[in-house]
Amino acid sequence: MTAGFLLSLLLGVVWAALGASVAQARRKGCPICCFYTVGTATAALLAWCALGFRMPGSAGELRLLLPYLTAAAFFNSLGQMIAMYNLKASGRVLAYALPQTNFIFPFLFAGLFLGGIISLWNLIGIVLIVAGICLSANGRQDKEKKSSGVLLSGRELLLGTAASFSCGLSQIALLLAVESSETSAALKSALFLTVSTLFYALGMIRSGRPAPELLRKTLGLGIVWGVLALLSYRILFGALEIMEKFHRSGVVFAISCSGAIIFFWLFSALKLCDRVSSRQLLILGLILAGILAVRLG
Repeated sequence: MTAGFLLSLLLGVVWAALGASVAQARRKGCPICCFYTVGTATAALLAWCALGFRMPGSAGELRLLLPYLTAAAFFNSLGQMIAMYNLKASGRVLAYALPQTNFIFPFLFAGLFLGGIISLWNLIGIVLIVAGICLSANGRQDKEKKSSGVLLSGRELLLGTAASFSCGLSQIALLLAVESSETSAALKSALFLTVSTLFYALGMIRSGRPAPELLRKTLGLGIVWGVLALLSYRILFGALEIMEKFHRSGVVFAISCSGAIIFFWLFSALKLCDRVSSRQLLILGLILAGILAVRLG
């Protein structure tokens, strides 16, 4: 189990690096679908290269696996696009932190349907996270408060919640994929990234090709994201496979999400020079305390 916890923590660091690349792409105005198409295509190509472009596993296993991975790829693509759109200068730290609470959905699902454990501490943690989300809304409407860059507007809060829910559904599908097949983590990652690329490419076709200057920036950041994404999925499936043996697979997302929030917070403050207010500290504290309570439970 220790190996699973360490992998989950490492996954949080990689997720924070992914968030940093997305924030930079959003700041530079990179088209969302084009950025993710480049990123997932890069990751998928590397994944298949690692497999030698072979399809290990029986046809029966793949038939069981593909529906879950397709659903996971669809909901993840939708959630990631919403989250990137919402990752603007206003309330950037909270706009990133809010979708990271998506682990609540697979955690509860694993506890209710996959033999996991839900304790009183888990429920207290979820309440704390919900309280933090509610406090992140910007209740005042004056222009000075709106431009403070530390809270979320009602629309931003709604988009962040939608991104969290969509990514949560994706993670539930990934849990079911692990449960349904013993196919290797490498093959799961390659298939998931390939299907994700198709969904993003459909969105790029609809939105059109960006200008050459913007395309160069998108290609560079997209490739960086792709390398990190492949690493993250390999770590994710590895951690899930270890923790599933102890019926604690839902905890993987709790540890990883808390680490991702902390490291992205540091990146945002040090690199992007985002403001940090006392209310924002309280909100992030509530979210992290909630994640910790879920983990300790």
